[in-house]
Amino acid sequence: VRAIGAEPSGRVEFGMPASVSMALSIPLAETVRVEMPQVRFCATEAMSGHIRELVTSGEIDLALLYDQDGIGDCPSRLILMEDLWFYAAPDDWPFATPPGVPVPLAEVMALDLVLPSQRHGLRRLIDRVVKAERLQTRVVTEMDSLQQIKALVARGSGHTILSPAAVHDLAETGRLLGSQIVSPRMRRPVYLVRSARRPVSAATRAIETHCIRVIEDLVRRGIWQAEFPDSQSTSL
Repeated sequence: VRAIGAEPSGRVEFGMPASVSMALSIPLAETVRVEMPQVRFCATEAMSGHIRELVTSGEIDLALLYDQDGIGDCPSRLILMEDLWFYAAPDDWPFATPPGVPVPLAEVMALDLVLPSQRHGLRRLIDRVVKAERLQTRVVTEMDSLQQIKALVARGSGHTILSPAAVHDLAETGRLLGSQIVSPRMRRPVYLVRSARRPVSAATRAIETHCIRVIEDLVRRGIWQAEFPDSQSTSL
């Protein structure tokens, strides 16, 4: 009751998969520090399965997840549909078309790939799309570390499929080059999820609002290759 109408304050814990954290965690943390100095922002980066466990158990307040499976009665909102791209080192670009020109999935699947293991949601999505297209995946190395996948591909030891947000650091410096995958287009949803086991504070709601605004800015600037949905899932 005392907090009603007051400036947002207190600790808010936010969980993000590594591929989201690469683009979002720093600008969101900076925004919260400037706009809400009384709020202590705590970001946790982990695999999406672990993030799901943390938010459903009430160990964190908010999370960004790629699906709603297993979130129970936690309120959620679909905020983005992000594209997946093909990436390679500049001296290992395998296509006749230049980087930036969309490439068909069938041509990507003919190459040696470095991907997460089947425990990872990204890999399950890729395998599902590939199977539906009656193609096969040539995975030469499996790694459940985003940083290690990017480092390996940047050295020319294979190619990968990731979201542009996840590789913005290396793409910006030219260490990785990419093209959107088409025929079919590979996309995945991004949900903002709030724990049903924690009280909803003014700080939590304010960070939800700032999160959406920062993501909108990242999409507008081309850092996050994604589209906003026409409709939303269960409102937070």
